Amino acid sequence: FFGLVQTMPLQVAPLEPQGSSNGFGSLVISNPEEDEAKLKANADLLQLIKKLNNVEEEDNWIGPYAVTKTIGEGATGIVKLAHHRERAEELYAIKIVHKKTIGEKPDEKKRVEREIRILRMVQHKYIMKLYDVMETKSHRYLILEYLQQGELYDILLKNGKIAPEPAFKYFFQVMMALAYLHRNQICHRDIKLENVILDHKGDAKLADFGMAVVVPPGARLMESVGAPHYACPQIIMG
Repeated sequence: FFGLVQTMPLQVAPLEPQGSSNGFGSLVISNPEEDEAKLKANADLLQLIKKLNNVEEEDNWIGPYAVTKTIGEGATGIVKLAHHRERAEELYAIKIVHKKTIGEKPDEKKRVEREIRILRMVQHKYIMKLYDVMETKSHRYLILEYLQQGELYDILLKNGKIAPEPAFKYFFQVMMALAYLHRNQICHRDIKLENVILDHKGDAKLADFGMAVVVPPGARLMESVGAPHYACPQIIMG
């Protein structure tokens, strides 16, 4: 919507000159209050168009989303909690990526592009959803599913351990997500507790597809990526 709005010059009729005693003419203002009201209306319209063309103009709004607190921070940007302008009960997590920052880091820029491309391809109940991508001259905004209970890593740190029953459930749900990805020739390549996030029902969902790639049939991945602390001993030992 915002990309369709273009700033157009306002057509304001010039005031007619009358008389020529001083060589320049004089301006006739029939109703000063009426002209002042028109000028104010034009100024308000220009301000509205400016805001529609610059999503980041207001700190508390990103398009139709009202932004509240910061709920996360990663290598490519910060994540803000938000709700829809017309449906306040709908919560979203908006990842805000600063173009200038990632423009100076080619690897991080590729990571953002990969995540957007992969998340647009997939749809599974145990994978975080990407609803929309918005863009301005300075920022890119990923409108993501808000998973209220947070990262499994933080839950483990807080509680010290996870009971066998929920641990088995999380494992099963992550395996279901991975099976879906592998059937579609997608390799996540960054499975770790920080990327397993629980929703409001306590179901685990796989997130952060910045390292994910599509693997053609018969191809082999030779690049070493991901978190070394989560790699199996055989890989570490070569």
